[in-house]
Amino acid sequence: MSLFDGTIGSSLGIDLLNGREKRFQSTNGAVLSSRLHQVRLFHPALGSFDLEVAFSTSPIARNLLGRDFFRRVQIGFRESHATFCVTAQP
Repeated sequence: MSLFDGTIGSSLGIDLLNGREKRFQSTNGAVLSSRLHQVRLFHPALGSFDLEVAFSTSPIARNLLGRDFFRRVQIGFRESHATFCVTAQP
C-alpha cells in the first residue's frame, strides 16, 4: 500500500481524520497510524486511475509507493545513462 505524509493529503483538500484508520508497523516495532483515502492520480502518458492511499497522522521521513501503484505502472532504470522511464502496465 502507498503511504504518504498526511500534510500531502491536507494540501489536496482531504479531511485526513475522515478516513478509515490503518496502522503500519516498522521492522523496529514502531507503530504508525494513518488514514485511508481514495485519490485519483493522473499523468499525461499513463492516464488516470484511482488508488487507495494511506496518509500518516504524524510526520514521516519518506513517502512510499506500494505494490498497489506498481501493479499499474512499470518502471525501468538505465544506470549507465542516468535515466529512468515509467510506462503503463500492459
